[in-house]
Amino acid sequence: MCFSAPVSFATSAALSYAGGKTLRHARPHKRLVALIPFFFAVQQAIEGVQWLVEKPSTCSQILGYGFLFFAFLVWPIWLPLSVWYAEHVAWRKRVLLVMLGAGMTMSAYLLTVLFHEPLSIVPRSASLLYGIEIPYFFVGVCAYVLVTTGSFLVSSDRKLRMFGALSFIAAAIAWIVFSYAFTSVWCFFAAALSVWLFWWGKR
Repeated sequence: MCFSAPVSFATSAALSYAGGKTLRHARPHKRLVALIPFFFAVQQAIEGVQWLVEKPSTCSQILGYGFLFFAFLVWPIWLPLSVWYAEHVAWRKRVLLVMLGAGMTMSAYLLTVLFHEPLSIVPRSASLLYGIEIPYFFVGVCAYVLVTTGSFLVSSDRKLRMFGALSFIAAAIAWIVFSYAFTSVWCFFAAALSVWLFWWGKR
């Protein structure tokens, strides 16, 4: 497997198409979930450009912060929020609110890290390494995966639970095989898997 600008751009294009179809067919309570492929499309397009620019450079830094804006700030909040909005079972909504609170706390912490720690972007083994010092990194990764994939596993919707399970497996593979570039690789896997939501949104 290799990752490159063409792979990122192709993934972005496919997600834009799937996201448009999903959003057009989605009922109102499903629209937050339906927007997920669109957001992943933007994130993958940013990474596609990142492959092409000189590193280190001001442009590379801006793109890096743009990519981490989604990874650190959007996903820990948007994913549990979107599942909560689509959920109709009361106790599951309560659990999802707890996960949303955890995601908001996590995003606030990661935002603080972004402000205080330097960022470097380095190509390595056909992946991009977003080098930023995050204290208690492994614990943070576990909490991040729990909030983002676990939110879907809480859902009463079988297809959303399947998406959560596949995302969890993808996160495990990304950590075991690509731990040096976990942020980039797992976001790519999750982006590719979000095409699954096209079939979910057609119901």
